[in-house]
Amino acid sequence: MVETLTDLPPGVLGFRASGQVTSNDFSRVTDPIYAALGRGERLNIYVELADDFAGLDPGALRQGREAALAVGLRHRSSFQRLALVTDNDWVRGYVNAYGWVMPGEVHVFEPGRRGEARAWLTQPLAA
Repeated sequence: MVETLTDLPPGVLGFRASGQVTSNDFSRVTDPIYAALGRGERLNIYVELADDFAGLDPGALRQGREAALAVGLRHRSSFQRLALVTDNDWVRGYVNAYGWVMPGEVHVFEPGRRGEARAWLTQPLAA
């Protein structure tokens, strides 16, 4: 399941994922991202994974790859930061191994550092 978070600073899109994310759930992530890109906005994204997060089903995984390619290739300069909040070791390992291919900055925060993650998304980018 994906929940859209609304208590974030202006200019930050936020989501909370729990359980297994399905292809139907995934549109709750992609729709607001594509809408922001359509308005010419820069992307600062906050993602929080619940303790019971079990990953993406095959349909959501496919959608995720397609969205990453679309954003990464067509809108690379629009992506600024992604703050991922989780204490899930396999997710942290995945980000450490493959995060370098993502445009912009990616940082993983422990759940106790949610406030720091949100603040980081609003700080000016290094020149």
